[in-house]
Amino acid sequence: MAVSKKCKGFLCLLYVGLLFTSGILLLGSTIYFGYKLVSFTSYFKFAPVECIGPFILLFLLAAAQIGVSWLGVNGTIKNNLKFIFWLLVVLVLEIISELSVGIWAMVLRGKIADHSSRLINVTFHDFVKNGYYKSDWEMIQGELQCCGVNNTGDYRMLQGSVPISCFMSENITFQQGCREPIIDYVRKLIYNIGLISFGSMLFLVLGVLCFYNFHKTIKEEKREPVVQNRQHEENPLNKRLSKK
Repeated sequence: MAVSKKCKGFLCLLYVGLLFTSGILLLGSTIYFGYKLVSFTSYFKFAPVECIGPFILLFLLAAAQIGVSWLGVNGTIKNNLKFIFWLLVVLVLEIISELSVGIWAMVLRGKIADHSSRLINVTFHDFVKNGYYKSDWEMIQGELQCCGVNNTGDYRMLQGSVPISCFMSENITFQQGCREPIIDYVRKLIYNIGLISFGSMLFLVLGVLCFYNFHKTIKEEKREPVVQNRQHEENPLNKRLSKK
């Protein structure tokens, strides 16, 4: 029993170290992908603002994951059932939350085409007619090597000429429109955050199994002396000896 308990304790401590490390990596990845989403869409001029929701929530869950590792360390080293119990509660809540974030991200990914299309059309029209969002469209067209919403015909139809940002070389323009590349890029970022959320959730499930088993072992170990004392007291021979 003692050897088994030490082994389980070591595995739990190892898991806590990995939990802390994964929390740092999760924090970094949400910041990285969130920044790419915000900067690429020029503060949501080409994608709805709700797209940032899963990134923010996963960032908060990553911070909580780093904090909860404190419970794991103290619970394992001190064999404290209360710390381990609350660790299990927090891990279960995180599992539910990260599952929800993953599902939310996949739902948003499916809706992004319609929402982004409307924003792309509006910003393009304002750019051509009123000169708004010029730097944003120049950045998008240069980065994605695209031109207009559908193709160069969008510019020729509205203003008669194609801007310099659409030219690959002196006489060659980008033929592909920007609508699909923008949508694909935003979809990819949201898909990545969904996959990360599902992966982190599976890792937390492993932690619940590990610490539940360790909690059960400590509880049984603490119960054994109580059971033995009770059996000793209930033994008729011991009662007679005690009376004498």
